[in-house]
Amino acid sequence: DEKTWLRADAGGMVDMHFECGSLVHEGDRICTITSPFKDDNTAVDAPFTGVLVGILENPVVYPGNPLCHLVELDEPTRRALER
Repeated sequence: DEKTWLRADAGGMVDMHFECGSLVHEGDRICTITSPFKDDNTAVDAPFTGVLVGILENPVVYPGNPLCHLVELDEPTRRALER
């Protein structure tokens, strides 16, 4: 029912921890953004349980750039995907 584009709060290099099509649970760390000077890291966590239907291809982001598209699944679909 819910879907959202997660966007970068900071600029830098992105290290994605999941692939497109992955099921992520609320609170999972989806990616980490490291500043160009490697002095600061920003974690991006899943706001709800869902599937990543689109992820960033370019590893460099600026604040506000989209990182991934997360879509919530209903309970039967989520259980089927977890099997």
